[in-house]
Amino acid sequence: MKRSNTKAILIGVLAAALVIVLSYFIGLRQGRAELEARQTEFQKQLQTLQQQASAAENRSLLLAARLDLYRTAMDLDQRNFGLANTHLQGSAARLSRVNPAAIGVDPAKLESVRRDIAGAGIKVADNLEEQRNRILVLLSQIEALEPAASGTK
Repeated sequence: MKRSNTKAILIGVLAAALVIVLSYFIGLRQGRAELEARQTEFQKQLQTLQQQASAAENRSLLLAARLDLYRTAMDLDQRNFGLANTHLQGSAARLSRVNPAAIGVDPAKLESVRRDIAGAGIKVADNLEEQRNRILVLLSQIEALEPAASGTK
């Protein structure tokens, strides 16, 4: 009898150990599956946030380019040609850093506006109306790009 009791106890211990090991591996597998699912979800969220940040940065560059053109117009009104040229060049530089795909802007239109601004150049003159009007036309071209950009929020 002793031998059969010992054998029964040993079988019971082995069965319990087997159940514990199986439970451990089943739990480990479920935990890893849940971890992978969460990781995938967080990666999607991260990608979405990165796209939103990129779009915000590019919209900011577009707005800063507009601001530089407004400053150019104000500088012309004050006959400060050096600052007007500096702001004009700054506007073109900001537009060159805009990623049109990030904000839904037509790349050809953006490049056309950037080239127009880069080639505008402010000249010392008595009649500044023509130059000021040119700056205002450039402003309206940038503003025409923005509705497409703000529609991709």
